[in-house]
Amino acid sequence: MLADALHISKSTCHQILQEDLDKRKLNARLVPHALTQNQKEVRASICADLLHEAQNDATFVNSIIAEDESWCFQYDPQTKRQSAEWRSTGTPPSKKVRKQPSTTKTMIIVFFDARGIVHHEFVPQGQTVNQEVYIFVPRRMREAL
Repeated sequence: MLADALHISKSTCHQILQEDLDKRKLNARLVPHALTQNQKEVRASICADLLHEAQNDATFVNSIIAEDESWCFQYDPQTKRQSAEWRSTGTPPSKKVRKQPSTTKTMIIVFFDARGIVHHEFVPQGQTVNQEVYIFVPRRMREAL
């Protein structure tokens, strides 16, 4: 658009932007959502409380349990890069059939602390991950502990 508006070639426009003006084309980072000022203040307050607790109690960090979830596939096809091999010059490359990623997947929910995993559960295949899952899984984790 700049090249058309200024009636210059695209390569000249590109050169001016990169070499003369030291500009780079960067993609915007996607964020899940924008926080309101109130949400930012609440998070900062919670972080300050946690920091205060950690400074006053040396064992506090060991009492924190975090949670994460991830999709697990029945299999992951090997990438082209993973299947690379060192071969002699003139030797033909091996052939690899293109595979689609597995459609069979399940979610694993893992709870861990400073020492490692304390509880994990696989969400049954076909079950919707909704508020019930997020309510009952931590309860079962507490019962297991």
